[in-house]
Amino acid sequence: MSLKLFPALLLAAASVLAFRAQAAASLTTDDAALTPEGRCQVETWLRGSHQGRELTAVPACTRAGNEFSLGLSTFSDQPQAGIVALGVKRLFRDLDQQRWGVGASLGANWDVRRQRLDGVIITVPLSIALDADLRSLLHLNVGANTPSGTAMALTASVGMEHTLGPAWTLLAETVGDSRGGFGQQAGLRRLFGDRASVDLLAGYQHGEDHTPWVTLGFNLLLPD
Repeated sequence: MSLKLFPALLLAAASVLAFRAQAAASLTTDDAALTPEGRCQVETWLRGSHQGRELTAVPACTRAGNEFSLGLSTFSDQPQAGIVALGVKRLFRDLDQQRWGVGASLGANWDVRRQRLDGVIITVPLSIALDADLRSLLHLNVGANTPSGTAMALTASVGMEHTLGPAWTLLAETVGDSRGGFGQQAGLRRLFGDRASVDLLAGYQHGEDHTPWVTLGFNLLLPD
């Protein structure tokens, strides 16, 4: 899986998630949480590697128990290229109210340059609290990715977050698919109050690309 497939996985999986859960954002792994009902959130991240830079922005809002997101990714090595992604996500069990939660998300990507649908992604996120205070959370994802013109690939990922203190959270994940794509990343999140945070992560894509990358992310929960 090349680095250019990451926006599809990130965006179409309805990647803008609940601020309390604090997974997602710059991570690929989804969690079983939503942006608070009636609220909106904006996430942006800049990912850089020797192949170029990816800039992504994803606003999302929750209405009637469904989270709707609209994302846009652009790439420095392909100035005319871009991906627009629509996503919707719903929970069947809320992590904020239980020791574990589960949901489902559906997303579709639109290739701006080719003016065509560029894939559909289905993801089932499962989140498990490893302690009663929700300081340590484990996130498991399984799904399917169907890029245009290629066979369906099964996707899976494992993510972790651990609260180090009032302002710092440790993040890590491993992501793979049935085509042999395999990547990992880890880093820190710095919280600024209860509405904003900044992520800094380093990752590595295994396989033919052997691509290291760095991600800088910013997350903002908008006022009521």
